[in-house]
Amino acid sequence: MKVLYFDLIGGASGDMILGALLDLGLPLGQLKKNWEKLDLQGWKVELEKTERHHIGATRLKIQIPDEKTHRHLSHFKKLLDDSSLSEKIKSQSYSVFLRLAEAEAKVHRTTLEKVHFHEVGGLDTLLDVTGAVIGFDYFGIEKFFSSPFPMGKGSVTTAHGKLPVPPPAVAELVAGFPVQKTDVEAEQVTPTGAALITSLASYESKLSFLTEKVGYGAGAADFKETPNLLRLWLGEQKEGYAGDEVTVLETQIDNTAPELLGFLSERLLDLGALDVYFTPIMMKKNRPAQLLTVLCLPKDETSLTRTIFAETGSIGIRYKSAHRHKLERETLEIDTLFGKLKAKRVFSDGTEKISPEFEDCARVAREKNVPLREVYEAVLSGWRNQNKK
Repeated sequence: MKVLYFDLIGGASGDMILGALLDLGLPLGQLKKNWEKLDLQGWKVELEKTERHHIGATRLKIQIPDEKTHRHLSHFKKLLDDSSLSEKIKSQSYSVFLRLAEAEAKVHRTTLEKVHFHEVGGLDTLLDVTGAVIGFDYFGIEKFFSSPFPMGKGSVTTAHGKLPVPPPAVAELVAGFPVQKTDVEAEQVTPTGAALITSLASYESKLSFLTEKVGYGAGAADFKETPNLLRLWLGEQKEGYAGDEVTVLETQIDNTAPELLGFLSERLLDLGALDVYFTPIMMKKNRPAQLLTVLCLPKDETSLTRTIFAETGSIGIRYKSAHRHKLERETLEIDTLFGKLKAKRVFSDGTEKISPEFEDCARVAREKNVPLREVYEAVLSGWRNQNKK
């Protein structure tokens, strides 16, 4: 599987992504040939071989006629729809503009229909976005990954006046991705760069793949603190188990009534915990206690920690990040003698397993006044019958 890793050394912008793709080997002629399908007039491109901190890189300069127009999402959609670009490139490009519009609409407290683009409303943005997608398609990229986003500091002048760095739209776009503050007094990540990367990529702290090529795209500025470069790693990743990052919360509890712990378990699961369990332990001075372990997504760590402190006598909670492997799975409905019931189908190495959904089966067991094991067996029997057909 072809993968592309966005290594945001100095940041990311549309032209930096294009420069890095060209540095990887995307033919400029291929790019121009596709841009001509947009039926835009007056644009010119200039390819420059440059360096930042003595590291060689490529920079693509796009020149377009002066414009005074601030476009809406619908304008970009029409430009894409009217073009003769492939449907795949149209669809991926539009998804980038849609993500950008959603971020702007949230920041300005308006709707997708009303939000209009300022700095990213020009035709150069259309060329940046479609050009990047054209490059991804040329290399056959199937999966995208990104490093943490460097945020810079200071302020930037926009159509709305001076805004803090990162601009609000960028802050919205990178929500859910790791970020890191830097000492660079500049905007390191632009809305176009953020939209392109976050529309396609994910973050994985233990990323592993076989590198084939590396390309560098240069930004316009030359920071003294760090090379203003975007590095793209093109490689191959072997198919394996899907995975993600989780947070593990742990604390010993020896001063909370058992019935309160049962309530706590329900509360944590309702708030998004992936799993909650208690392990009997012996603490110092031979005090019996319970070790509470909670698995959760990183975004839920704060709310779950707050709940544990509120509902127990704990005064300290340990946390750590862990990577988990996950089998491919899907939820389906199975015809049984009790009607349609839900089950989870799990795939592993060419085989599959079925697990009846507890809540669905428990509901039927109560309603029909039958043993839960009979409902479970009905689901498994229904699955076997479906497979025979």
